[in-house]
Amino acid sequence: MTENLRNKIKSLSPHAYWRELLAVLMLLLAFMFFRSERKELHAIIPQMKAADPLWIVTGILLTALYFFLQGGMYRKSFSSIALSLPWGMSVDLFLKRNFVSVFLPAGGVSSLAYSPSQIRKEGFNQTQIHQASGLFGFAGLLTVLIAGLPVLIYTFFHSSRFTNAWIGLVVLLLILAVLFMAVRSIRQKGRLYQWMDQRFPSAIPTVNELFAANVNAKQFTGVILYSLAIELCGMLHIYVAMLALGIPASFGAAASAYIVAVLLMIVSPFLRGLGAVELSMVYVLEQFGYHSTQALSITVLYRVFEFWLPLAAGLFSFAWKGRKIFLRMMPALLAFALGLVNIISVVTPPIRQRLHMLSEYIPLAAIHASNILVLFVGLSLLVTAAFLFRGLHSAWIIALLLSVFSLIGHLTKAFDYEEAIVAAVTVLVLISTASQYRIRSSNKWMQAGMKTAVLSFVAVLFFGFVSFYFIDVKHFGIDFTWEQSLFHTFNIFLLEEDTGLHPLTRFGHEFVWLIRSLGFLTWGF
Repeated sequence: MTENLRNKIKSLSPHAYWRELLAVLMLLLAFMFFRSERKELHAIIPQMKAADPLWIVTGILLTALYFFLQGGMYRKSFSSIALSLPWGMSVDLFLKRNFVSVFLPAGGVSSLAYSPSQIRKEGFNQTQIHQASGLFGFAGLLTVLIAGLPVLIYTFFHSSRFTNAWIGLVVLLLILAVLFMAVRSIRQKGRLYQWMDQRFPSAIPTVNELFAANVNAKQFTGVILYSLAIELCGMLHIYVAMLALGIPASFGAAASAYIVAVLLMIVSPFLRGLGAVELSMVYVLEQFGYHSTQALSITVLYRVFEFWLPLAAGLFSFAWKGRKIFLRMMPALLAFALGLVNIISVVTPPIRQRLHMLSEYIPLAAIHASNILVLFVGLSLLVTAAFLFRGLHSAWIIALLLSVFSLIGHLTKAFDYEEAIVAAVTVLVLISTASQYRIRSSNKWMQAGMKTAVLSFVAVLFFGFVSFYFIDVKHFGIDFTWEQSLFHTFNIFLLEEDTGLHPLTRFGHEFVWLIRSLGFLTWGF
């Protein structure tokens, strides 16, 4: 009986949602940070409005140059294996893959497998596209290492707090070394090739074809140069953001923040590091002497230049080329946007007049509960958007329910009718595109819920422990040790009354509610 039980456990699908949980965990950590800094977040609004229009236009033009350089990098990647890809098609390939990468697990790598129909119509077969894409991906990793080394040396001498920054580059170096040795072993029919021949003989013809290409060294050098120009463009985006906001500009600080952001995007398993990138950039900029309001402003404007504008351009590229694909993309994008709107709405202060008017009809406890509801719905929508992209019918049902909850939550938390309109539009679009979502989930996906539940427990406990350990003393009047952090996290997570914990600020009360609600939802799941 024990053996049968063990076999049943082993037979469970390995597709547990660890990527999605890790992404949500990083978003929660970012939410905790930005919520505790809500005054500073509110203070950046006047600074953003006062930004220099000339530098804003410069940043947008730099984004256009960024598109051009990415297209050039793709063009040279195809030229490296003696294929010619037009400039317009190269830029279009980047925009579409960049858009898709936000919604795919390990999007930076998995999006390289996506091939638009326009590329296939050029007469390239799938193997050739994969060969060129592999060169593109390898060059991107290599130039992060090349650009990161001098930045690492600079930051090491600038601040003792960056002494562990070398770890990310060492990990990247190891990844590149492993990739190089694997390719070399396969091309020379070494041990890895022989092992694959024994274990997966049916895949060998495909492997032989994939690694048979002769790479033109001169053209591949062009790929490296374009990629280095892209890294420089990213650093300049942060530098331009500083100038646009009238903040003393430092290219060293901009380069350091950029390298950290890129490393997080590379290792991010989901949502391209959304949340983690913003949190880490603010931290790095603060170490260079910028106060939190300045760091937040720079980060927000940089992400507009290098994340949101390319994402919008990718959406337009899909909408321009195909109506059916657009119908699949639009609901996923709206759900994703609504999730972000929900999180931002909870983080930013409410309009006092509306809140005062609403409190005359709805108890304050219910208003606070609506805040928590909107936050959870926002996090859930970000993950659900990825499953909408896959066409799952169950994801459509969940997204529709979450959008309705968002509509109710925004109206009952501070009468935020602007956000409620976004939720209402999302509901209408989901209803009108219901026929696009016909794929049913299999039993194996349901079984994976067991692993997901275990990972959920670990993720929530880790979030509570890290948050207590680093939380500002002003919120509880305690500088928590790791033992206290663990003790209070377990107490709240197990839904016990923690008499030793006395929140002193509104954020402190909300944080306790957050951990307690996460515990309740995890146990409920």
